Parts: sequence; C-alpha cells; structure tokens
Amino acid sequence: MSIHEYHFKTYFKFNLIVICFFISTTCYSQNQYKIQGIITEENTTNKLIGANIYNVNNKKGSSTNINGRYIIDATNGLNTLIFSFIGYKTDTIEINIISDTIINRMLKKEFNNLSEIKLKSNSSSVKSIQSSVIQLEVDKVNKLPSLFGETDILKSIQLLPGIQSGSEGSTGFYVRGGGPDQNLILIDGIPIYNSSHLLGFFSIFNNDIIENITLTKGGFPARFGGRLSSVLEINTKNGNLKKWKVNAGIGLISGKITLEGPIIKDETSIIVSARRTWIDLLKKPIANLLEKNALTDNEENKIEGSYYFYDLNTKINHKISKKSNLYITIYSGEDNFNSKIFEDKTTEWQSRGTPYQTKSYGYTKFGLTWKNLASSARWEFNYNEKLKTITSIFFSSYKFLNNTKSDYDWTEINLNNNDTTYNGYYNSDYLYSCGIYDLSLQIEFNYKLNKNHLIKFGNSITNTTFSPGFQNVFKDAPEHENYPNAKLDTTILFLRKAKPLNTIIYLENIININTKLSTNIGVHYNLYQINKSNYNSFQPRLSTRYLINKNSSVKISYAKMNQNIHLLTNSTIGLPNDIWVPSTSFVKPQKSNQFGLGYYININNGQFGKWLDFNKHNFEFSIELYMKKMKNLISYSEGNSIFESGFSQWEDRVELNGKGETKGVEFLLQKNTGKWTGWIGYTLSKSTRKFQNINLGNEYPYKFDRRHDLSFINNYKIKKNIILTSTFVYGTGNSINIPSDQYLIPSHNGFIQILNYNSRNSYQIKPYHRLDIGCSFIKQKTWGERSWIISIYNIYNRKNPFFIFFENQSISENNLGINKLKPSQVSLFPIIPSIRYNLKF
Repeated sequence: MSIHEYHFKTYFKFNLIVICFFISTTCYSQNQYKIQGIITEENTTNKLIGANIYNVNNKKGSSTNINGRYIIDATNGLNTLIFSFIGYKTDTIEINIISDTIINRMLKKEFNNLSEIKLKSNSSSVKSIQSSVIQLEVDKVNKLPSLFGETDILKSIQLLPGIQSGSEGSTGFYVRGGGPDQNLILIDGIPIYNSSHLLGFFSIFNNDIIENITLTKGGFPARFGGRLSSVLEINTKNGNLKKWKVNAGIGLISGKITLEGPIIKDETSIIVSARRTWIDLLKKPIANLLEKNALTDNEENKIEGSYYFYDLNTKINHKISKKSNLYITIYSGEDNFNSKIFEDKTTEWQSRGTPYQTKSYGYTKFGLTWKNLASSARWEFNYNEKLKTITSIFFSSYKFLNNTKSDYDWTEINLNNNDTTYNGYYNSDYLYSCGIYDLSLQIEFNYKLNKNHLIKFGNSITNTTFSPGFQNVFKDAPEHENYPNAKLDTTILFLRKAKPLNTIIYLENIININTKLSTNIGVHYNLYQINKSNYNSFQPRLSTRYLINKNSSVKISYAKMNQNIHLLTNSTIGLPNDIWVPSTSFVKPQKSNQFGLGYYININNGQFGKWLDFNKHNFEFSIELYMKKMKNLISYSEGNSIFESGFSQWEDRVELNGKGETKGVEFLLQKNTGKWTGWIGYTLSKSTRKFQNINLGNEYPYKFDRRHDLSFINNYKIKKNIILTSTFVYGTGNSINIPSDQYLIPSHNGFIQILNYNSRNSYQIKPYHRLDIGCSFIKQKTWGERSWIISIYNIYNRKNPFFIFFENQSISENNLGINKLKPSQVSLFPIIPSIRYNLKF
C-alpha cells in the first residue's frame, strides 16, 4: 500500500468516527427549542450576511453567518420574531413553537433608500470575536470611481488600512508587510493562484456574480492555513430560485452579462456570468500605434497584434431537501496576447571594396497566454439544530505559456555582377511553460454544544502538482564563411515535476465565557510530504474579545502560520511569468508568528456642537496594533532570475532562510448612516527583510515598506437616485535599489563604467497620491433598473512613479566623451475619464 492510499483510508475512517460520535451525542442533548433557518433577499434568494433576528418573548438575539444561516433560542408556545437588515423592510412574524423548527425568510429590498458604501453592519466589529476582519459589500464597491470604469474588488481592498497596492493600477496587494504569495485567495472555497488580468491592471473577479467579500488579515481562525498574511474569501451568488433575471453592462474596454434563474422552481437554480474585453477588436489602431512609436522606426516593418481576456463563471444550486443543499461552482478565465512583426527590407553594404545588397524577409511571432480553471462540488447537510457538515471536493489549476518563433530568409547579391552569393535562412522557436494544479477533498463540522459553546472541526487532504518549468530553445541556420553555424535544440528544466501531499486537521472552540468575555481558541495541524521529506506543524490560534460596554470592546489575537509554497517573482508590475515552487528537503516552509491588539467603538449617542448628532449619524472607530515575524523566506540571489542562462535548478538560484519583520498601527473611522457616508483609513508601519548573502547580511527595507498609507472614501447622496463618490489615496514611495556613485576607469578601449551601491533599497521614490471622483445615476423602471456611472481617474493628473530606469547621457568633459547615467521616471496613467452603462431586469 502506498503512503497516499494509506492517508486516504485513514482520512475516511477518521471522518466516519467523528460523524457517528456527533450524531450520537446530539440525539440525547435536545433540552431546549431552537429556531434555525436561512435569510435571503426576495426574488434573488441571495443570502444576507449579518441580518438580525430578535425574539421578543425571551429577548434573545442572533444574526446570520456567512452562509445566511441563523440559530436562535425559543420558548414553548407563541413566539414573536423580528427579522431586519439595513436597506430591507423589517419582517415580523408570530409562530407557535412546540419543537425545534426551521424558518426561512425572504426580506424585500427598499428601493427608495439607496444603500451607502460601508464596510460592515453596525456593531458587528465590536461584538464579533475575530479581529482584523473586514467585509465589503459588492453593490457599494460598484459605485466607487475606477480606472476605465472597471470596478474591481481587489483595488477596493487596497483602500483599507494595512493593505497596500504594488504599483500604479495593479490589483496585486500586500497585507501587513507580507508578499503577494502570502495571500490565500478563495472563490467559493477554491484557491486561486493568479488573480489578475491585463498584466495586473484588472482582477479575474467579475463583480456581478459576487455575493460577499471577507478579508482576514490577522487573528486567523484555526480553519485557515497555508498562507502567512491574509485570507480573502469571495463567495458567489446562488442564483434566483423564483424567476429569470438579466444583469448586463458595457464600458470602455469590456462588456459583461449575467443570467440567473430557476432550472426547477424553488429547487434548482443556475447563474452564469461572462465578461470579455474589446481590445482585440481595436487591434488595427493599436498595431498602428506600436508600429509608429513602440518597437521600431523602420518603415519596412509591419506589426499585427491583439489581446483579450475573458471570465466565465457558472454556479448551480440544488436543494436536495430542507436540510441538504448541493452547490457546484465552475470558473474559467484566460488572457491571450499575440503579436507578429513582419520584415521585408533591403540593405546595401560593402566588403573589401565590393558592394553588396541583402534582401531579407520573414516574421517574428510572440505569444503570451495564462489561464485559470477552478471547479468545486460542495454538499451542506444539517443533521439537526446542533450539527452541520460541509463536504467539498475541488480542483484548481493555473498555467502560463510564453512562445516566440522567428522565420527569416535572405539573399545576398554582388552588385558588381548581380550574382547571388548567398541564400540563407534563420529559424528559431522558444517556449517557456509552467503550471500548478490542486485536487483536494475536505470535510467541516459545526457542532453547537450549547448556546455558549460552538465547536468547529475539519480536515482536508490536498494533492498538488507542480508542472515543470521549462524552456525549449531551437535554432537553425546554414553554414557559411561569413555566417557561423548556429544550431541549437535543447530543453532547460527549471523545475522538476513535484507532487507533494498536504494533510490538515483543525479544531476551533468558540466560547462565550460570560456576557462580556468570548474567545476562539484552536489549533491547526499540518503534515506536508514531498518525496522523502516530511514537515509537521502545530499552529496554535487565539482570538479573545472583551466587551467594555455594548458599544466598545478590546480584542487580542495570536496566530502561528505555515506556508508550504513559494512564489519566485521576476517583476512587481503583475507580469504572469512568476513561478510557484514547493518546499523541498532543501527549501523549508515559510513560518510566521503574528500578534494583534485592537480597540473598537460605536459612537451612536451624544452630540458634538449643533451640526453633528450621533443619534442620527453613527460612527465606528477602530485602532489595531500588530507585529509579525517571518522566517524561511526565499528570494532570487543577486543577478539571478528565471531567464538567466544556465541549466541549474531553481533551488540553485535563490537565497534561503530569509527573515522578515513587520509592525504597525491601523486606524479606521467609518460613517454608515446619513446622506454622507464613507471611511478614512490610515496605516503607520515598517517592514524589513534580512538574508545572509544580500546587503552584506544586514537588515534592509522591504520593497513595499510604506511608512504612511492613507485612504479617504466619500459617498454623498445628492438625491435618492444620484450618488456622488470620491476616493483619495496617499502612500509613501516604494524603496528601490539604485546606484549612488559612478566611476569611469580608463582602458585601451575608452572607459569602463563601475557603479557603486549603498545599502539595499536605500532610495525612496516619490510619494503616490491620487484623487478620483464619480457619479452614479440610478433609475428604477417597471422592467428593472438602469444606471449610468461616470468617473474621472486621477483628476488632477498626478504623474505618479510607475518605475525608475537609467539611461546613458553623453557629455563632454576635458575634451573626452563620457556617458553618465541619468535616472528617469516612467508614469503610467494620466487623468482618465470613463463611463459605464448597466441594466438589470
């Protein structure tokens, strides 16, 4: 029996024992009545998260979880229940309770009260046990001003404290000093390894199919693991069980459409959402622009080029019974860039007094493709009011391909006698490929021991395949005395195929110790196996909340995290040629320890002067302090990258056992009611790295060590159907490595240029700041809703640094021609107006 077979058999036996135990205990523990159910939006059946349920009789309250489910205590006899949620009509019912009961309710949206842009429902951040958790509402994100009118959840996340963008317009995000590989991104529980389109300027997530977004950046519950910095959960809509609906939109660079409706009414629904760019339809203007400005000034060269990306989301929701649901999710997305340069030119030259003419013709073709495929089947089953299980199987893959092919022919003619002296050709083919594939099975248990004690337990087993990163290089040219033989046919293997096995077991205890003190204490165990190497890791987790009063609380958290995969990054601008590599016997898993302390308060009573009444204008304020220490980080060694020549494996090109430390304080002030809403977020932080063979072994600033980071989000309701929005961001410039001195040493060929560098990342580029404004015009029609969204990106045309490069500048000193390096800044996006039109019916 192989070790994989042994682990699968043990896995199933263990789960069977756990299920039998919980069923047997719940059969004898029903001493009080419970009401449970799901709260959804009327007509759409989208689950409402954070909806409130109140029992008038026993004065007990509850709220829905991320799946829209709730459980509340009930008394024997008549009970009055009140269901409420911001932006929806309150629903009150009376019901006679004589046993445990399931009650599902649908709340109707109030169209005459446009919802505000906000992060969380009132008081949730104060009363919840978990710290450093933020939820974004998609409908509100869609109203923010955006680049090219393409609203993007990842760019919206960058507006929150503790989260930084990588570069201008990029969707890459860095959480509390961590790297981009240290963020676990989940769509319906499926891990996504590449989350960007268009070289990082847009994310792969289509807002129209997203139901809710939750970001955890500290105090991680035991159920999460595999990354050091954050967990981003994106849950998609379930589809309308009542009727068919359409949501469509068209913008400057893309269009999208979403269809949802019942396959079997009240039983099975489907939702399909597609998005595609128009860029390839505009390929001729783009090609003309490239031909004139970008690649060559030779009029005999012609360029063809095209680019597009698409996303396709599908989700099926089937009600097996009142206690059981099946969800099937499929996501497919791809970026495809192709260009072809044609050459047909004639050149004249001389050799030893003889004139020659060379006619050459041919082409170079360049292709770049990267794509994601993700799918899952999730079965939820409620055995009773105490025990719920979720069983999932998922597949996730990411693949990157880069191909360059050249084919040229030329003829050499002696102009003295018009004889053809040489017929030549040149063929070359370059292919780079890599990929990563996950296949996983997992089961979760939620067991309510009593009204003050909830146990969450689960395990999973994942087989990951790292597809070889290789470069195929082929060249062919004939022999000639003036043209040396250039034949080459080889494969450079950068990463050998690897199939590690990852097993996880976790346990969470969520306990209300008394009315003020609650805690979530747990442990996450991970066994990682690759070849003959085993890595065991016990990761304790703790989150504790103390209610000072009903409007304020203090929280403390600790989390130890392990990460078994690494990302080797060649660029910071979102290029997809980054490569995922596994931990091996030579490269250890990354580890971190993170501590957090926070204070949270709701300001909803009192008055400040005559103009600010807190009874009408609710504010939420939080301050969080954190410290995170990391070890076993890796980075390319000095002068190395994936494209360096040589035949060495990736393990020979990296620096190992790096250390990182980050600490900071985050402030967040929110206003969630009234005509004016929004938030202000500010982060003061420091992030460093340390490698033995980098910067002489001394600590140096992390590239994205951003000391100050500020965001100011405004939402003003001019009328009930007109909303004005604005976004202002400011951030300290990135730290980069540039030469401090240039030395010119005379030689027989002129001068040799020597560059001297100070400590690594000692230069800080200019600060980044930008103001965007937008306006949404929304009108309800008898057939649905239409909206126009107009926005202006970078309204004062700030030239923010995208990157810094150096060019040689020729000067004359003492009658000597000398080249000096001159730094230059590249800025990407000037002021950009945009417009988008949306329909819902």
